[in-house]
Amino acid sequence: MKLFQKSRSIKGSVLVFSLIILAFMLVSALSVAMISVTEKRASLATDKSNRSFQVADTGVETMLQKIYKESPEPATLTALASSAGASCNTTTNEIEDSVGYGTYVVSFLDGAGTKITCSDTDWRSKVAKIKSEGTAGNTKRAVEVAIKSADVCLVPSVNYGGDTYDTVTIGTQCWMKQNMNVGTRINVSTAQSQAVPGIEKYCYGNNQTNCDVPNPPNTQPDGGLYQWNEAMQYTSASGARGICPSGWHIPTDSEWYTLENYLKDTGQTCDATRNGSDCNSAGTVLHLDGVNDFSANFAGFTDIDGDTGTVYSLYRNSYAFFWSSSEYDASKAWKRYINFGPGVIRTTGDGNKTSGLSVRCIQDS
Repeated sequence: MKLFQKSRSIKGSVLVFSLIILAFMLVSALSVAMISVTEKRASLATDKSNRSFQVADTGVETMLQKIYKESPEPATLTALASSAGASCNTTTNEIEDSVGYGTYVVSFLDGAGTKITCSDTDWRSKVAKIKSEGTAGNTKRAVEVAIKSADVCLVPSVNYGGDTYDTVTIGTQCWMKQNMNVGTRINVSTAQSQAVPGIEKYCYGNNQTNCDVPNPPNTQPDGGLYQWNEAMQYTSASGARGICPSGWHIPTDSEWYTLENYLKDTGQTCDATRNGSDCNSAGTVLHLDGVNDFSANFAGFTDIDGDTGTVYSLYRNSYAFFWSSSEYDASKAWKRYINFGPGVIRTTGDGNKTSGLSVRCIQDS
């Protein structure tokens, strides 16, 4: 089977031009920056070869047209297939249909090359490639359309408080790659206070080095640890800017869920209302050695025993603890724990708003 780049002239490839036109139209429909035909397999030796290639073209063109034109947007690949008069096979996770003198089978693949399931409601944010195989007689040819995600981040980095924070697009969100490290360090035995000008922070073990110097294998510093009220700058409004720079805010509980649900393995559960671990293997992906540059530092946390006044700095190198801006009640707020397990822990327990946790900012939408 011969591989032709799109610069080659192929009989019957006029449909490819319509794919390219549709690619530009799909920017808003798929929230992508570019769609391009990256691979076409075709042999010009026989009419059947040409027909099978045209059937494959027809399959992917049909899907792209439905993605762009269908209203409301199909929630799943099953709904997308149905809108085209086709069906999505839940065993193979392929959309199948017949046209004229052949049949096509279309697969939607994620960045790892895994087929997205027919029932996945997040297929739009996951799709990295659409592959269509056309069959005419006993001849089969394929078209693959690559999907390049739009760069959601408005800037590659942000300078704030004397530090540079890099940015990373994950799905439809833009996150900072580093924990916040803004503010002046105070002793963990002293409560952070609105009465003190400026932003206050704790450093693990009351050691400034633990805020500023990377702790191997981390390549970035752990940053500061903040009590919830200080992180929020003394508002309880969900989505508050807090200690983040202008144009950024402390992620809500819902925004954390969007991240972990996007990163979970296909077919895994991800309960937005849980009080515990779920969304495998989002936790693994968010680790330092994950694949998406979130690179969660296991920075631990600080706390003060309300009864004895004992100061704690615990779980560095074992857990990453992040605040959300979503309040649970007057003394607690929702947070995320990440450890060496595959899931992400959503909880209000193991520490109140007085705990010192990491803060990771997300770009305003």
